[in-house]
Amino acid sequence: MIFFLIVSAVMGATIFLVLRISNRFGLKIHGGALAVTAVLSLLVDLLAIKLSPVPDKWYFIRLFALIFVAAAAVTAFNKFLTETEIESRHE
Repeated sequence: MIFFLIVSAVMGATIFLVLRISNRFGLKIHGGALAVTAVLSLLVDLLAIKLSPVPDKWYFIRLFALIFVAAAAVTAFNKFLTETEIESRHE
């Protein structure tokens, strides 16, 4: 249980830090996309534990696939939010 509290606290601090840094450099990263990142990373973490108790080659291949799918989903969601924001400004 303490593991999930620590992971949640680190994720929350990281999301805040990434949002501040991205805003400072003028990057369009939405807080909603970062929240989805946190949820997906927790899901990947839980699935990684369930995949195999002993890390072998296939464990890392599956873990890479999970991370790649999560990253693609967050990127697509952030692009959607950015395009929606741009369209709403032009109306």
